Amino acid sequence: MKKTIVGGMLGFLLLAAAAIALQAPANPPDLVVSKISFQKVESGQDSDGHTYWIFNAIVSIKNQGSGKAGPFHVLLERNNGSGGAFQVACQTCTMAVSGLAAGQELTLEPRQFNNANNAPSTFRATVDSDHAVVEGSESNNSKTETFFPLTISDTGTAPQLALPDLTVTTFDFLNITTSSARGKTYVHFDLVATVKNLGPGKAPESTLFFERALSPKGSYDPTVAVFTVPPLAAGAQSVQTKTGAVYEVGSELKFYRADIDPYNKIKETNEDNNKLPKTVPGY
Repeated sequence: MKKTIVGGMLGFLLLAAAAIALQAPANPPDLVVSKISFQKVESGQDSDGHTYWIFNAIVSIKNQGSGKAGPFHVLLERNNGSGGAFQVACQTCTMAVSGLAAGQELTLEPRQFNNANNAPSTFRATVDSDHAVVEGSESNNSKTETFFPLTISDTGTAPQLALPDLTVTTFDFLNITTSSARGKTYVHFDLVATVKNLGPGKAPESTLFFERALSPKGSYDPTVAVFTVPPLAAGAQSVQTKTGAVYEVGSELKFYRADIDPYNKIKETNEDNNKLPKTVPGY
């Protein structure tokens, strides 16, 4: 009986090890969307005299891992408007790929759209959308871009993209009070940040972190608060407030920071002005 149990356990461990090996290959692939580009086809005017564009959305993907990726799908979605969710962009916008070798990059066939009648022009591409491939990283499969024609000219084939520039213009501690409990002193305050789009192009929906750290240049903890900032037109701004923040006097976690677009999902004219730090007043 004991020999049977030992043999059974050994077999279980071997099967478990084999399953882990299948789940995490020694040289895993890593699929990413390397680029979403747009190409103008033509422009015209609708019945109300408004100019619209017909354009191609072109998705490029890459396997930046060290192993080959087997078959998978790429999904192209389109946002259905301000505050809306992404939906499949067209009937042929789930694209099959037979596989990618390590380091290989591939540009897929374009899909054509228009922005007539204020149709949304923000697109999201997701590689391995049905999770068919075991990758070294599963958190970098999507990319979002917005079509922004700067002019109405019919010359040329690829209109320029007017990019946004998100920045935190102000970050303040407001409504500061103190309290004491069990021999400790606490500072209570609200965190208020103003996010502004300084660029010429519209910014899609973005994420704002309120973070804190042990030092101004340390590793910031983003769990203080997370906000979704609505789309911002050029020159527009949004104010976000975290109420009821607390600092324990004597704690080293007195360095706070507002960080817009912390994962750099939005392409901007300036990527170096997204963070604004601040220290708890008086500490």
